[in-house]
Amino acid sequence: MVKRLLKLFNLTKVPPLAVDVYSKVSRAANGDFHSHIADDVAEESKRMIGHRILDVGTGPGYLPLNIARRTPEKMHLVGVDISEQMVNQARENARRMGIPPQRVYFSVANAERLPLYEEEFGFIVSTEVLHQVKDPVKMLNQMFRALKPGGKAWIYDTTSDISNTHLEMHLDMVRRRLLAGKMNRTTISWVTLLRKREILFESYTLSELLEIVRKSKFKECDLHRDGIWVKMVLKKPKAE
Repeated sequence: MVKRLLKLFNLTKVPPLAVDVYSKVSRAANGDFHSHIADDVAEESKRMIGHRILDVGTGPGYLPLNIARRTPEKMHLVGVDISEQMVNQARENARRMGIPPQRVYFSVANAERLPLYEEEFGFIVSTEVLHQVKDPVKMLNQMFRALKPGGKAWIYDTTSDISNTHLEMHLDMVRRRLLAGKMNRTTISWVTLLRKREILFESYTLSELLEIVRKSKFKECDLHRDGIWVKMVLKKPKAE
């Protein structure tokens, strides 16, 4: 959600200071969320087709790096982002965490034009990206193309019609992290924007998300509310 701040810039040329701020805020505000997703992906990997996972819109790379820590060495991950500066930050974060590029590889790529082979990945994940792209249907179709038959994509995004109950539950979690000293002033500003719903105004409604999926090549979709996020589970049919 702090990606809204980056819309002040050309996303392909984000200033170094903005990249550093986003990386720190992402880790502080979304650290628990990324850990939660990584746990779920690690469990899903036991039933996954193949051993390759793609993260679309990886930003500073924390999600695939967390997944790598929870999955066997045979599992290879790729994180793509439209910003070269973000990809460089992700590579630096991987270096600091001691995770080699042979395990998690980061590359510059546009979510609407993924430079990937067809049916290359058994699993795809993406967080807070769908409402950022110009053509979300095209993004989903690119994911469909990159998935192996029988593969799955988990898409997480916020919705502008989130209930006050879910919003307050998330804010309570953020406050606990704040009291534990895991957040800085920049993150506090982000919390203020979230409380005012200013961060959510560019997100889709739940019905709009369903319409986007309906227009894509995916025909199977399950939606789940996960805190302030909606999790869309998309499936590519198995080969006949």
